[in-house]
Amino acid sequence: MNVVEVENFSFSYFGSKKCAVNDVSFTVNKGEFVIITGPSMSGKTTLVYGLSGIIPHLIDGEFKGSINIFGKDTKDVGTKQILKRVGVVLQNPETQLFGMSVEEELRFTMENFGLEESYIQRKVEELLTLFELREYRNKNPMSLSGGQKQKLAIASMISVDPDILILDEPFSNLDFKSKERILRILKMLKARGKTIIMVERSFYDFSELADKIVVLKNSKLLGVFSPNEFFDDERILKESRVFLPVHLFVKEPYSSKVGRWIKRL
Repeated sequence: MNVVEVENFSFSYFGSKKCAVNDVSFTVNKGEFVIITGPSMSGKTTLVYGLSGIIPHLIDGEFKGSINIFGKDTKDVGTKQILKRVGVVLQNPETQLFGMSVEEELRFTMENFGLEESYIQRKVEELLTLFELREYRNKNPMSLSGGQKQKLAIASMISVDPDILILDEPFSNLDFKSKERILRILKMLKARGKTIIMVERSFYDFSELADKIVVLKNSKLLGVFSPNEFFDDERILKESRVFLPVHLFVKEPYSSKVGRWIKRL
């Protein structure tokens, strides 16, 4: 079942003659883990805005094509309705943090969705432990480190149990230990049947979770690949300009061909 259908999606920001995303099409099935990658300025974040309904409802510009979430065109559905089923963590987590404390931040989204107080109390305690934020529960979110803010933003989004989770470079501010923890959480969510769409250029161990990899270049779709297709094709790897940690290939290489390519870097 397709839960996301992107068909010939193009978008130009207001005042710009250049397409930030140009004629992109792909689908996402229920329960898939999809990575969107590509060089800088290739349109990845604009695509996130489109998938979340931020485009066209909150950002002006020229929209062509269509994006359907659970069979409904995002142009015809309000952002609030989309976000009831789609959790979005943007590249800069500070733009999503509004509470005066970590606990208040976690409560905010659930209260906004009208969830029962007993559920909210239980979920807050669970998330504080899961994301290693318990000792910061009374701290102002703006006083946290970049990685802690990142974890708080993710925790806030999954608190309402969205069907689709969209993450824009969620690993960028995290240390190794925190990356390992978020990786375990993503594995848990996928095992529960959640659909995860993640923008990322630095391929961490989550690459082993991927069902498909969507590659953008120069605002256009370079292709949609299985992990094996992606990692076995030296041309695609070079054109997508991803960062591939050597330990991925030392521990469990996707192919000896890619391993040899890494050694030449």
